[in-house]
Amino acid sequence: MNRYEDDSQFRRSLSAADLYSKASSQDLRYLFYFYNEHRADEKGERGGPTLSEAMSNEYTVEHIWPQSPDGLPIEDADEYSSPEARYDAYVHHLGNLTLASRSWNSKWGNAAFETKRDDGYVESKLWVQWDIQDNYDEWSVANIEDREKAIIEFVLEEWATPETRLGGVEEPADAIDRLTTEEQFVLKALRQNTGGAVRRVIHGDVCELSDSPFDDPNSNGTERNEVGSILSRLQNVGLAEQNKHTWSPTDEALSVEAPT
Repeated sequence: MNRYEDDSQFRRSLSAADLYSKASSQDLRYLFYFYNEHRADEKGERGGPTLSEAMSNEYTVEHIWPQSPDGLPIEDADEYSSPEARYDAYVHHLGNLTLASRSWNSKWGNAAFETKRDDGYVESKLWVQWDIQDNYDEWSVANIEDREKAIIEFVLEEWATPETRLGGVEEPADAIDRLTTEEQFVLKALRQNTGGAVRRVIHGDVCELSDSPFDDPNSNGTERNEVGSILSRLQNVGLAEQNKHTWSPTDEALSVEAPT
């Protein structure tokens, strides 16, 4: 996702009617991967794809209301010029999107909601699809807005903008409790490289840590870019320092109690 100045700007972006066309497929799959993990954790379950699988061509972004329905599922235009215009205004909203395997989407993606609910989602291995089956008897504008609100609240808690979350940090030790899970793991890997290491090495080290959210050390894309962004944030709060292409922990990062 892009960087935002504050959470209100982030919220507005996530609520955009054209989010599907504005955000990349990789960004949306990244978001829904972690939302799926969150919902599984709440249910005390594990499973589903790994992050590298979710970011691969095996997975895609599903429209719950399909982009090209065989029949329009709404009749009320509300404040729009027509039911078609109202449908088009909501079909690309975050609340109408979810993660799906490419094989599942090929079979069920253009089906009506009732068909997906009764026959399609039961074939899925994803909590983000089971939730839809379990929580909604029908699919409507109100339900898109309801689901979107829940997802955005998760996103803002999971990825509060660094300016909001880390703003006002005066001492490096004060930042420790504000770090995300991903930031904590990168800091752990950084602390193992007191002599300094390039981003690629730190990425490999963080992938080897037990229960690490990073699991693809050979990736030269999203994961490694995320590690680089985190290193920059750690630098901003005095926990990392950079010398050309080499990163190392500061004395303060080595002296504070390691995050659990």
